[in-house]
Amino acid sequence: MADIVLVKPSVGWYDTIKSHLDVPLGILGAATLVNQEYEVKIIDQQLDQEWKKHIRQELNQNPLLVGMGAMTGEQLRHAIEIAEFVRQEEKKMPIVWGGIHPTLMPEQTIKDARVDYVVKGEGEVTIKELAKSLEKGKSIDTVQGIYYKDNGFIKSTPQRPYADMNELPIMPFELLDMEKYLPKNFGMKSIILESSRGCPFRCTFCRNTTSYFRRWGALRPEKVIELMQHVKEKYGVKAVHFQDENFFTDINRAKETVGLIKTELPDMQWLVNSLRIDTLDRMDRDFLRLIDDSNCIQLKIGVESGSPRILKMIKKDITVEQVIRVNRKLADFKTSPLYNFMCAFPHETVEDIRKTVNLIFKLYHDNKKAKSSAINIYTPYPGTELYDETIKMGFKEPETLDEWSQYSFEKTEPVWLPKEQQRLVKSLFFSSLFMTGYDEEFINSPFIKLGIKLYQPIAKFRTKNMFFKGMIEPKIKEMVVRNYE
Repeated sequence: MADIVLVKPSVGWYDTIKSHLDVPLGILGAATLVNQEYEVKIIDQQLDQEWKKHIRQELNQNPLLVGMGAMTGEQLRHAIEIAEFVRQEEKKMPIVWGGIHPTLMPEQTIKDARVDYVVKGEGEVTIKELAKSLEKGKSIDTVQGIYYKDNGFIKSTPQRPYADMNELPIMPFELLDMEKYLPKNFGMKSIILESSRGCPFRCTFCRNTTSYFRRWGALRPEKVIELMQHVKEKYGVKAVHFQDENFFTDINRAKETVGLIKTELPDMQWLVNSLRIDTLDRMDRDFLRLIDDSNCIQLKIGVESGSPRILKMIKKDITVEQVIRVNRKLADFKTSPLYNFMCAFPHETVEDIRKTVNLIFKLYHDNKKAKSSAINIYTPYPGTELYDETIKMGFKEPETLDEWSQYSFEKTEPVWLPKEQQRLVKSLFFSSLFMTGYDEEFINSPFIKLGIKLYQPIAKFRTKNMFFKGMIEPKIKEMVVRNYE
């Protein structure tokens, strides 16, 4: 039985319809160093229908701690469910929370009775040191990067310096049943990995300005290749999806990495989760050709808005003209661009949203390989500049973990917008979600796949014309979701 029990809470309804789940990099990261000295057990709530039974079995062996990570929103609700169960089964068991939400809201999180320790920021070193202190009964005030309770008082230790990724061992993938975490990406067995962390840019909506303080760190190119070779040889992976916040921050490092992928892993496909337009605009055609020749399938690019006014307000530091120019340039290459967009920003108007929709369809027209994400509804993240603006405009900050668990772009009303515009952005999100069907291959149910395919032309018409009269589709989706939960 394990010394350390780490539980990955379900993300929610989307997990239930996917053919495979993504590798839980946060939980694996927490296990990376502590796994070298302690027995670690990972339980995935979404995959394990008997998760309560298996947690109970581990608790009966008196582990040092039970840890979990959670994002704001629905995953937080599931984390609360897990913590309540642990507390009910073993009142004195230390419960450790980490991940995005506890990092953004550590003081509020630690106040909850279902939380004993909060790990703020990266967890590799912190979890290991905390486990040692608990094992030996030593004071934990020397463990950096934690919040805890001491006789009813909330205390914290200094922020832990961010780890050098190059000094960390490869994550212990062997702790997972990996075949359940290798989805098909473009028809190939794939895995999500990270080659860098953080982002140095200043977007006013982004949690990275708070959780990583605009810091960026990365693996050296040869370390990236070592990681890719590891998952290829051990798990038969054919494609890697880099989940980096900004893979191309250091152009020289990126160019060397791409060159090594081409020469060392010529049969490996890869795609990138996040890339800036201005970075692409600076790339010459030789670099773009190298990316193409290294079997890069897709570049996911953050645009956010088609309105110059909104781009300036969110400090995106790009222009619409750059977006159009880059898209036309990419049309000459095999690698397909997927553009990410949002709406419902504070002070955004319907005309601003119309400019975003028009830009999306211009990108489609100029580059037949271009795709777009759903036009996601802006969700305020605590600590960001734009979050403070929503508070001024009437947004009421949730005050407890339970209130935060009900918080997401699907459930939270953008009260900083007029009522009619609130309805508009929700309808626009829904139609644009199904417009291109880019996530279709990850969905398990043939019935849902067929439904998406049949709905795509309607979704495209609704999005392009911003026409949402008689829209019953969200109710149909809710009926389908209930059948899968």
